[in-house]
Amino acid sequence: MRCAHRRRHPISGHSETAQWQKLTRITLPLIRPVALVNAMHVFGLVVTLTGGGSGTSTYVVSYFIYKQAFGSMPFAYGYASAAALLFSVMAFLLVTSQGLFVCRAQKMRKEYGV
Repeated sequence: MRCAHRRRHPISGHSETAQWQKLTRITLPLIRPVALVNAMHVFGLVVTLTGGGSGTSTYVVSYFIYKQAFGSMPFAYGYASAAALLFSVMAFLLVTSQGLFVCRAQKMRKEYGV
């Protein structure tokens, strides 16, 4: 987020530009793709650092799928594959909507000359 502020905000540092507009039109469109994609890739961190955490405090969807498929006997492959399919559909919808937001943000940046 600091990088986004340093790279783009000096351009829009005029006094008539509101802070809210800086946040919604410059900062959030720049960090949205990174934040969403990185949120889906935390399985390795959860397994390595906490092993699921105390209780379910660090449970993520991918760790849930892993625990259902291989965590206990009897293995619940069907349940895990259904959860994986739903997760894949949700990820596809999120990435598709993210792409639309990025295209929209690029068009807005061209309009505003940023």
